[in-house]
Amino acid sequence: MAIQRSVADKTISILKELQTIVSEYDDEARSELSQQVKYMFNQLITEQDQNLIKEVNISKNYEMEILGENGINLLNDISMGQSQVLSLAFIFALAKLASKGRDEIDFPLFVDTPFARLDSQIRDHIVQKTPGLSSQWVLLLTDTEFTSREKTSFIKSNGVGYVYKLQKDSDGQTSILKSTFED
Repeated sequence: MAIQRSVADKTISILKELQTIVSEYDDEARSELSQQVKYMFNQLITEQDQNLIKEVNISKNYEMEILGENGINLLNDISMGQSQVLSLAFIFALAKLASKGRDEIDFPLFVDTPFARLDSQIRDHIVQKTPGLSSQWVLLLTDTEFTSREKTSFIKSNGVGYVYKLQKDSDGQTSILKSTFED
């Protein structure tokens, strides 16, 4: 009986230690993610909005809170475009942490309609900054997101490897066609 109690006590002690380690790791991961989200947001947003966010906090439930200079949560007060940039920043921050601290995110990031709610100035800024943040960025763009202005920005960024178009065939199937910026 005494041996069983001793084993049970040691098991409980080990479990408590493991819970402490996991909790500390979780706190560190959330803190690092918060810092990366703020950094990525400031990389992707235009210069005039870079002072918008003073701090990013991620709760134990992984809910995001963004604080302005006055310490008030701005999450519900930012524009839809700023919110979309914040979402992209969160994606890039997660990818950066998953890349284990390497300077460049070394795997493809797939983003569907990333420019939908962004004004042209922010679109241009994101196109210019992204090649320095990720080695591969696969964008799924609609025709309204890929205008002549975006084409010009992509050409200037010199960071585009390939362009493909999805084309619906007469039988309802979709074909993937290698394309160029001129098409």
